[in-house]
Amino acid sequence: MGSFNVGFEVESNYADPDYRYIGVKVIGEVTVSSNDHDGSEQDQKYVKDITSLAIMDVLPELSRENISYRDLIMHKDRILSAVSESFTSKNITVTSFSLMNIVPDEDSGKMIEQMDKMNTISKMSPEELVKIQQEQMAAVEAMKEGATVTTFPKFCPNCGTPTGGTGKFCSSCGSRLG
Repeated sequence: MGSFNVGFEVESNYADPDYRYIGVKVIGEVTVSSNDHDGSEQDQKYVKDITSLAIMDVLPELSRENISYRDLIMHKDRILSAVSESFTSKNITVTSFSLMNIVPDEDSGKMIEQMDKMNTISKMSPEELVKIQQEQMAAVEAMKEGATVTTFPKFCPNCGTPTGGTGKFCSSCGSRLG
């Protein structure tokens, strides 16, 4: 009986309850055993293809349950079950399954970041918005007068929390701002 590991990176569309339609990458590794397969390059491609199809089949089910892409990793058992079932009729047994990460693709990641920033801004009070605008106007005036102004992002690039343009680290997540 042959046993071998296959890494996979499955790209699929996902209907997220918060972000509508996004692209996600499901990254992991599956170990299988079989009397009919020995881990050749062709066998690895076969296992990767079956795994990809099984994952792409289960994602719409999770989506219909309004599960955010951020919570998909918590449904690893459902994904494993779908992958295992897809191998049953092929005389292949899944002996190990590891989901390393589920992340949005690059374009979706940028869209999510923008939507999170807009959501943060929409929750700000008028006073907070006026304060940020005044700080930006003061920085522009100082630059017109030739002063060097050190400014930091108004929103954390990592979590989207308003920073007020001061400080080197985000008060919410601790990420470096400048």
